[in-house]
Amino acid sequence: MDNRITDETVEEMAALAKLELSENSLTLVRADMEQLLDYIARMEELDATNVEPLYAIGANECPLREDLITNDDGREQAMDNAPATTGELFVVPSSF
Repeated sequence: MDNRITDETVEEMAALAKLELSENSLTLVRADMEQLLDYIARMEELDATNVEPLYAIGANECPLREDLITNDDGREQAMDNAPATTGELFVVPSSF
């Protein structure tokens, strides 16, 4: 691991992110960033000339549900589940 990331670089990035890092955290972040750059360098060594681009991790088709039109907005069920109601309104505790 070469020292491509300096303490000054980490401090500048922390300032941009409005983070205050202790000396210990600064050392840990610098080490993490260096590991990330090493990983990227290893990935760049791979021959990916015949690899198809990956557009999605899951299935290519998104399952769709049938679009059903209903006139039920669920109000009655919601009111039945409410602890307290008045007419068509929910009764909630006062906030002040």
